[in-house]
Amino acid sequence: MKTVEIVYTQTFEQTVDSVIIHWSQWNEENTVIERIESLVEHFEAQVTQNPYIYSLCAELVPLGNTDIREMKRQNARLLYEVVEQTECFTIIALLFLGQKQSIQNQLIDHCILYK
Repeated sequence: MKTVEIVYTQTFEQTVDSVIIHWSQWNEENTVIERIESLVEHFEAQVTQNPYIYSLCAELVPLGNTDIREMKRQNARLLYEVVEQTECFTIIALLFLGQKQSIQNQLIDHCILYK
C-alpha cells in the first residue's frame, strides 16, 4: 500500500488567511479558525484513505486542467493536486476558498498582494 504525504503550499496558507479575515466579519475569529481546522482535518482524513476521492475542479476542466481536484464542504472549497509516485502519493494543497469565490479572481488578487 502506498503512503500518502500532504504538502501545503504558501499560496494555500495565504488563502486560508484571507478566508479567515473575510469570514471573521460575521463570526468570531476563533470560531472561524476552528471551522477551517475542522475542514482541513476532514480533508486530510479523506485523501489519506483515497487521494482521488474528490472530483476534478469543474471550473478548471474547460480550461484544459484535468489535474486539480476540489473538496467542497460547508461553503468552502479546497483545491489540491495528486502526484502519484511508485511508493507514495503526494497531495499538494493549493488553494482554500469560500464556496462562491472565483478561482481566477482569487489568483489575480493573490498575485497582486503577494508578488
